Amino acid sequence: MLKPLKIVVTSEVDSFENDIRMIIVQVTGGVAPYEVTLDQGEPQVGVGPYFIFRGLTANYYSVVVTDASPVNAPYYKTVATR
Repeated sequence: MLKPLKIVVTSEVDSFENDIRMIIVQVTGGVAPYEVTLDQGEPQVGVGPYFIFRGLTANYYSVVVTDASPVNAPYYKTVATR
């Protein structure tokens, strides 16, 4: 039985000195490999469960996650880095 795609997106401070942020996307369920894209950039592809985007400034970012299953719809989320 196919498990539903479950996504947890968090935003963390990567460097207090330089005011740099990162976004961590945790992907479980669905069918690996997963493709995780931040703001329509180059996707990270892998089996997860963690995908990390570093070197970000404080802003709003769009995260899109897709898996290899033809059944699961892509997951969309907007996340703010603080």
